[in-house]
Amino acid sequence: MKTRKKKSKYLIYNENTKLLEVKADTKSKFQTFLERKKIYFETVMMLALSIAGVIVSIVSVKVAMVANDISLNEQRIEDLEKQPAFILDIEADEDKMKYVIKNVGGDIKYGNVFGDVVLIVAVYNEQYDYLGKGYILLGGYLEKDFSTYDFETNSFEMYSTLEPKPVTQWVDKIQEIIIEQGFFCGIECTEYFDFMYTDYKQEMIKKTMVVQGGIIKDIENTGDYEFKIRVDIDDLENEQICSEIKEQLEHLVRYNSVYN
Repeated sequence: MKTRKKKSKYLIYNENTKLLEVKADTKSKFQTFLERKKIYFETVMMLALSIAGVIVSIVSVKVAMVANDISLNEQRIEDLEKQPAFILDIEADEDKMKYVIKNVGGDIKYGNVFGDVVLIVAVYNEQYDYLGKGYILLGGYLEKDFSTYDFETNSFEMYSTLEPKPVTQWVDKIQEIIIEQGFFCGIECTEYFDFMYTDYKQEMIKKTMVVQGGIIKDIENTGDYEFKIRVDIDDLENEQICSEIKEQLEHLVRYNSVYN
């Protein structure tokens, strides 16, 4: 025999009769559950929508940042493609050695260059730790060490005579001075150029560059201590170079003791 479930009842105040009346609760448990949970569901929904809005905003900002980075990179690449690029050709004839610097990149509106042969000196301490680098410019190696830009050939041109130059003697002298001070060194001989030119944006550009593998490259700023000394290539007996190198070696040691 099935038993009938009793319906719950509740009191309600009737405004018309001014009396309390008993009414049966006709709502199902599911309806009651939904009413009780209505506020909870609404709160959760609002929170979820807020979180979704924040996520969309963050994604939009990230997309904008990436798009901006791509645009900047494209501008840099376009700018580099329009900038000059130089290569060096060395040509010998009967009485001189010609140094022809060809522009294989973007246009130059006006330009000039000063050139030299340089000894790049890498200095190491007694433990063979790298300390820094120096540039010994051998002034007088080039007979013509200055050139303006030739728009017909898109090049600069300098030259030296075919007479022997005491480059090897300078390498030996500098190496001896450095070793006497308790250091070691590696010395590379190459070409050195100071450029000044106006590029396609009408901006004046100044660059110091050296030749490596036939390509003229910017001198990289590594953050290490570097020094530059200019000497007269024919004045091997000048003792001032000795004191100048000693002074620069002292600067190297002090710099490394502070920053390394």
